[in-house]
Amino acid sequence: MTKNNATVVLADQPRDDTIGEYRVLGRPLGKGGMATVYKVEDAEGNVFAIKELFPELGRQKEFIRRFRREFELAAGLNHPGLVRHYRLFEDNLTWNLVLEYVEGLDCKALLRKLGPLAPDEAVALTCEVLDALAYLHRQKLVHRDIKPSNVLLTPEGRVKLSDFGVARPTAGGDLTRADAVIGTPVYMAPELFGGHAGPPSPSADIYACGVFLHELLTRRNPFGVGSKDDLVTTIAKITTTAPRRVASANEELNDILKKALAAEPAERFSNAGEMREALETLLPPSSIPRRLLALLYARVGKEKPTKKKTVPKEPLGLRPADLVGLGFLFAVVGLVLSAFFIKVP
Repeated sequence: MTKNNATVVLADQPRDDTIGEYRVLGRPLGKGGMATVYKVEDAEGNVFAIKELFPELGRQKEFIRRFRREFELAAGLNHPGLVRHYRLFEDNLTWNLVLEYVEGLDCKALLRKLGPLAPDEAVALTCEVLDALAYLHRQKLVHRDIKPSNVLLTPEGRVKLSDFGVARPTAGGDLTRADAVIGTPVYMAPELFGGHAGPPSPSADIYACGVFLHELLTRRNPFGVGSKDDLVTTIAKITTTAPRRVASANEELNDILKKALAAEPAERFSNAGEMREALETLLPPSSIPRRLLALLYARVGKEKPTKKKTVPKEPLGLRPADLVGLGFLFAVVGLVLSAFFIKVP
């Protein structure tokens, strides 16, 4: 279906057409706040992902600037833990980013399928994210949107950090208003609320990693934020509530979580490398994180999605005790009725 020569695709529907020189393969891989991601291939059979800006946003200057900025920030990065950005081009009356295609699943889907992870699995995963963040911070960039849906795990146990849509240099070049809330509130450090106008700090990414790790361990937010909480309630809980301890974690891991989630940036780990080193001491000496994560991924196909247990209802009237009770009830009713209809001579 087309509109003004631009392709219009209904949500989650397979798409049998092209984006530029790339052929779209099946249904969308995902959909975010401003773009849809597709699996595509070029004429030579090379597979990529394309992030297509929503057509209704493709002519709005602010969103075009943000899309261009994402490409400009990410195109020069080269780290095995970051999704590569290859091209930016215009087609179908909107803008498109050509990305590295990553075979695997994101950590949000991983938690949905497996439930909370074992401490060694959660620690190994977070260490890989911190390794990518350490590189990013050395390039004077902050990610600003660390969360399970932006962390990908491959069958080989590799971890890839994706989505640089709200990434930002640590100095200058900001496209956001001083009072704007940029990112996903539940993963944002307290100092990012309330009109913080200074340059972004890597410390906010470390805080988000603390939330990420806590969620891997519990499948819950450390501050009790619910899915139905509005922005005001979310901010109030984050800024006034102490993070919950994790029952499945030992004292050392809980201390690391407490430090990463400190309300004051100065009380957190000084950098991503320091937090990674602290976490690595908790892994068994002989463990190989990538092998551990490959085994974690292998569990996905073996276990069914976690669901709440339901207690089956017993059929009415099949238990002997129920039959005895009903018989007694009918007998009493019969006696009462007979008292009205039996005449006394």
